[in-house]
Formats: sequence, C-alpha cells, structure tokens
Amino acid sequence: MLRFTTCEVYFDNTPVPVKNILGEVGGGFKIAMNILNSGRFSMGSSGAGMLKTLIAMTAEHACTRKQFNHKLSEFGLIQEKFADMSLKVYAMESMAYLTAGMMDRMGDQNGPPDCSLEAAMVKVFSSEGCWQCVNEALQILGGMGYMKAYPYERYLRDCRILLIFEGTNEILRLYIALTGMQFAGSFLKDLIS
Repeated sequence: MLRFTTCEVYFDNTPVPVKNILGEVGGGFKIAMNILNSGRFSMGSSGAGMLKTLIAMTAEHACTRKQFNHKLSEFGLIQEKFADMSLKVYAMESMAYLTAGMMDRMGDQNGPPDCSLEAAMVKVFSSEGCWQCVNEALQILGGMGYMKAYPYERYLRDCRILLIFEGTNEILRLYIALTGMQFAGSFLKDLIS
C-alpha cells in the first residue's frame, strides 16, 4: 500500500528561470488565489453531484427497508430529510451555475472579474451542506451507514475534508464578512457624498 504524507516545503532564495515564471514577478499570490477560487467554486457542482448519488442510494434503502411494518420512506420524518437534502443540492447547484456564469464573463483590461467572494460563499455553503446531508443519510441508513461493506462511511470521511481544504470555513467566513463590511462602507460613503 502506498502512503503519502503531507509536509512543508520551503524555497528560500531559490532562483527561478524567467521561462518558468507565471505572470509577473511578485504576482504569485494573485495567481494562487485564483487557483483557490476555482477549487472553492467547484465545490458546489462536485458536492451536488456526489449528493445526488448518495440521495439515490439512500432512497433505495428507504423504499425497501421496513420498520414497524412500514417502509422507511413512508415516515414523515424520513420524507423531510430527503426534502432538506434535495433543497441543499438545488441551492448548491444554483450557486455554482451563477458563479460559473460570473467567472465566464469577459473581464475588463485588468482581466477576469473578481469572484473570490462568491467562490468563498459557494465553498462554505456547499461544504457544510454536504456534511449535513451525509449526516442525514446516515440517520436514515442507521448502523448500516457505518459498515465498510457499504460506501456510506466513506462519504462521511470524504465530506469531512471539504470543511477544511481550499481555506477553512472559519477563515472564509471572516473573509466574507470583511468584504461585505468594506462594500457596505464604500456604499455608504458614496451615498453620503
């Protein structure tokens, strides 16, 4: 079995040939942020796709598993869980499509439009939506959801990382709030003058 570890790599006074420089010298942070934005925004579509598969598998279980002489799918509480999961998937897809449309628009002479705020919002909403939906699916599946013979426990483990990578949700919430306050401040300043 291959094992990979995460480690830190430091480049101190490392020469970079001119042909290997991306963009302008000193502009690497902006390039890195654009890469993060792509990963953040794509969490909406990838999360929605994953959840559609999970919902279908969980629905099959709910339509065949019986408790108290009734299929699980007949219980209102179970139906509500499926409704909530479907709502989250729809919102995640909608956010992803809207943000993709914004990113695809032609920018001005300064390049493509800045969609970092929207990408952060998609990432926070979608990663937390995935985590909540997987939790609800496991509630429907019961103990079967934890057995390695079934794929559900893997969904749980895979969804947990979504809350962390591409920027933790706590940090992105700060970014969203700060950006909103800056926008509100400039809006009020323009309104007053």
